[in-house]
Amino acid sequence: MNKHFFTVFILVVLTANHVHAQFTFGVRTGLNYTSIWGGVGEPTGSTAVPPGYQIGEPPDYPANPANNKLLIESGILGYQIGAVADYSINDKFSIESGLLLSKKGFKNQTFGMGQNGKELTFNVSEKTNYIQIPVHVCYKLGNRFLVHAGPYFGFAISGKRTSDISLDGEKMYERNLMINFGRDKFSYGARYCRIFDWGLGTGLAVRLGNIQVGLEGNTGLISINRDEIVSFDDMSEHKANTHNKNGCLSLTATYMFGK
Repeated sequence: MNKHFFTVFILVVLTANHVHAQFTFGVRTGLNYTSIWGGVGEPTGSTAVPPGYQIGEPPDYPANPANNKLLIESGILGYQIGAVADYSINDKFSIESGLLLSKKGFKNQTFGMGQNGKELTFNVSEKTNYIQIPVHVCYKLGNRFLVHAGPYFGFAISGKRTSDISLDGEKMYERNLMINFGRDKFSYGARYCRIFDWGLGTGLAVRLGNIQVGLEGNTGLISINRDEIVSFDDMSEHKANTHNKNGCLSLTATYMFGK
């Protein structure tokens, strides 16, 4: 009996040591530069947009849609922070995952002609916080460098959209909206996004002792938008089929325990 117990105990200790040797854990922080890609599809709806209005504008400030065009679309700076784990398969390959809080978003600026030939400027900025889970396969290049690639899965937890309209440089309208995720009821001026996001990422990293510095790019493969509905003062509706997807470039620093 004691002999059998001792044998099992030795096997458990050896297995635990082996698993411990295969797994390493760390903490990560980083800087994100994020924007969106994709576009807006053909609009549909119960009625056409009233003459002189542009999708997303409040009815108080009509513009000539023929003269409106998007001139600037740029990204924003965000962050990521969280914990990561690396499972070593052999000397060359490993699987890395983690649980990260990541801020993403975009901003754009539209110019056009408003009433009486005045220049109209429409600014939009949007920021969303995600819980992000990457699952990457890593390949070691020598003792210091590694490349990695794989999917990521994101779950939106909060977001904010800021918009304003100016006529000839004078701000005429400003609105801040908390983003609604996964709700079915639409209302004028509201912003509705999907909770779930996923895509593919790839990156390159260098290891300096316990510290790992990396550059990573992520491309979203699913639209972050639900179809947007804008209601006008005459109770008509217009639906814009949006296909915006997240894009993110990250510079990260990771400290791995036990390396």
